Amino acid sequence: VRVQVTDVDGSTSPWYTFDDNLTVMNNNPVVAGYQVSDYYILPTETSVISIETADVEDSVREHELSVEYRHLGGDWATQYLSELVYNSTTDQWDIEFTPPNWAEQGYYDLRVSVNDTDEGNSSWLVFDQALRVINNPPLITSYEISESEVLRNNSVVLSATVFDIEDPAADLN
Repeated sequence: VRVQVTDVDGSTSPWYTFDDNLTVMNNNPVVAGYQVSDYYILPTETSVISIETADVEDSVREHELSVEYRHLGGDWATQYLSELVYNSTTDQWDIEFTPPNWAEQGYYDLRVSVNDTDEGNSSWLVFDQALRVINNPPLITSYEISESEVLRNNSVVLSATVFDIEDPAADLN
């Protein structure tokens, strides 16, 4: 390192040379937070997860993110997640979580990590109970009544066709 100093009066020192080494360090990126469009999600429906990242040296657009989920402390997975997309309007990263009809109901944790262009990494940040998959109610898709009018002491038969995305009709009561 070589240094020369000039004071306010215009006097200048000679050049000083120092044999010290300087190391320029990278500021690691951080995961600053997240939001979900829908906390409660029905199977086959979608919640958009928006992830906020920050870095002193790189723009958010340049970050590379990894996102995973798990159900009740199980293994981390990505099967129900879409591709990450940079949202220039919010300057955040968006990813869709769409559980299939066989997905386990209950709470899902998320974990996110971010890498910058200088190979800095935030490490994993876990968000407990970030989403909750809930049960779809069964639907009555049609019905028939054996008689449109009935006397008080007589009976009528009501037949209904039902549908439940998670369960076969034979299992419905």
